[in-house]
Amino acid sequence: MIALSLGYYSGGRLADLYPQKKILMWLVFAAGLTMSFLPIVNTLTSPYFVKNSLFGSIIVSSFVFVAILFTVPVWLLGMVSPYVIRLKNQELETTGYTSGSIYAFSTVGSIFGTFFASFLSIPIFGIKETILISAFCLILISLIGLIPDFKKIFCLVLLFPIVVNFTPEVKRQGLIYEKESFYGLIQVIEDEKLGYILDINQTGRWSVYHPDEVLTNLYFDYFSPLYFLLNKRDNLDILIIGLAGGVVSRQYFYFFGEKNLKIDGVELDPYVSEAAYKFFNLSEQKGLSVINADGRTYLQNTQKKYDLIFIDAYVGALYIPYQLSTKEFFELTNSHLKPGGILAMMVTGKSRKEDVIRCLTQTIKSVYPYSFFFPSGSRHEFIVVGSKDQLNDKFLNLVEKTETEELKKISFDISQNFQEIQPDKSGKKCLLVDNLAPIELLSEMDRVFRW
Repeated sequence: MIALSLGYYSGGRLADLYPQKKILMWLVFAAGLTMSFLPIVNTLTSPYFVKNSLFGSIIVSSFVFVAILFTVPVWLLGMVSPYVIRLKNQELETTGYTSGSIYAFSTVGSIFGTFFASFLSIPIFGIKETILISAFCLILISLIGLIPDFKKIFCLVLLFPIVVNFTPEVKRQGLIYEKESFYGLIQVIEDEKLGYILDINQTGRWSVYHPDEVLTNLYFDYFSPLYFLLNKRDNLDILIIGLAGGVVSRQYFYFFGEKNLKIDGVELDPYVSEAAYKFFNLSEQKGLSVINADGRTYLQNTQKKYDLIFIDAYVGALYIPYQLSTKEFFELTNSHLKPGGILAMMVTGKSRKEDVIRCLTQTIKSVYPYSFFFPSGSRHEFIVVGSKDQLNDKFLNLVEKTETEELKKISFDISQNFQEIQPDKSGKKCLLVDNLAPIELLSEMDRVFRW
């Protein structure tokens, strides 16, 4: 918006000084040419902004990153509207009509561009390709307007395909698969220790898969001992919201497969599921149903009830889906639990005192009278458990209840570190509801003050 405002102002001034069609076409050409550089600039700069935050602030980092990408092309495009108005306003009597027509046409174009990009070009071709299509259209329009001067700009046109195709290969070590989906950049990295790692938007380990190892030594392992908190052990129905590569479901089938488990794995992005089938051997998990949908939408449209509901859709405090964090959502999960059922979810943070974790745990506590939390082995992820039944004794005796030898060490860690969530007596209102769930703001405050 700032760049557009500057473009409107400078475009108007330039149009008054030089009201020539040729200059207008050069502005369009320059906008298209600078837009064609965006994929390259993104490749070179995004790794820095993903791994580092300026002044400890995601908001500041995001603003600077977007400014670097879009300021110049948006500024140039902002100059076009006042320039067109100036060229069309040859008669003072039709100034209002001309201005209104141009802005109406511009608005219609914005609406078309929004829907075309959102529902057609990005899902079909990708974000990079959509940007290049836009750049090509701008350059093509400018060339049509500059036909008399075509010979003069022919050498510059030749630079366009060179610029587009000269994208530096800045590949991550071990990268074996990359796919850009509507929801983000999906990458699979081969790691000597962990096997295959699923990463989305370069934000961390969304899933891991080692052909010879089931336990990962990561937070995923802490979901498995929760099986022993249940009164029922056979014919379980389990729901996983945030299936990704199927780490948790794989462990459940490995340890408890003979108990006739049925697992529904909900994953928002179908391309993530595609990568999971290709590299994480998802097809070996007999009894798993993969559902590509939003987790909350799925629950709203199903009558099925579950013994266990796992939520593994949060990655740090930045990737916490708003619709999966509110009291209304947890009430929805509660209505889909069978008697004695348990909800468990992973949240990430340096400390449980962080506002994001505090508000999430208090929101869960408002729905589930018996709520607990415990850190995973890394102590940077917490598992939050909610139930309508008291679980204190079951947590205390978890090691004795754990029949699987490989899980006893994890069960011991849980039994030693679990705490029941108590109502917040600090006086701070911290209930996340559909009407007000400022997840991003809470995360930003945690980051800034921690920094």
